[in-house]
Amino acid sequence: MFEHFYNRKIDVDFNNFLKPWAGKANLSFLEIGSAEGSSAIGIIKEILTDKSSTLTCLDNWDPIALNGAFEDDYETNFDNNTQPYIDQIVKVKSDSIIWLNNNQDKKFDFIYIDGDHSYEGCKSDLELSWNLLKEGCWMVADDYGFDGVGAAVVDFIESVKNDVFFVRTESQMWLQKA
Repeated sequence: MFEHFYNRKIDVDFNNFLKPWAGKANLSFLEIGSAEGSSAIGIIKEILTDKSSTLTCLDNWDPIALNGAFEDDYETNFDNNTQPYIDQIVKVKSDSIIWLNNNQDKKFDFIYIDGDHSYEGCKSDLELSWNLLKEGCWMVADDYGFDGVGAAVVDFIESVKNDVFFVRTESQMWLQKA
């Protein structure tokens, strides 16, 4: 049995921030960087429990080379792992910058960023996603300890400092749109 995100990595702060949303109807969440679907499954099973709520999973699912060989087929694994939740998942296979630029009319209640960990990629995801986030809602940058992510988040916060409340957890930065 595939073990979802919450079973492997319970982040107390993650739960505290999202639990008030649990079971609410018509929520729209966005996840950038879905890999094999463990966080998507955890979010749906624990938070988006009302069947009218959806999670848009955005990933390019490009194979990752490791020591000259390609790792598992993450997209096939994602499809297999998330099959029971397919009615609540909007799967988008695209580069995040392209999709985010082309969907600036959409609005989300929560955005989880765990995609490109380079400075440039993360900063673009933050900037473009911020426009899609509803006021008063949260966006989280995962893997804050990575050099590219941490620097991108710090620079992004500086650029929106009058419109953001932020909380740092052990491995994430939570940003609330004022």
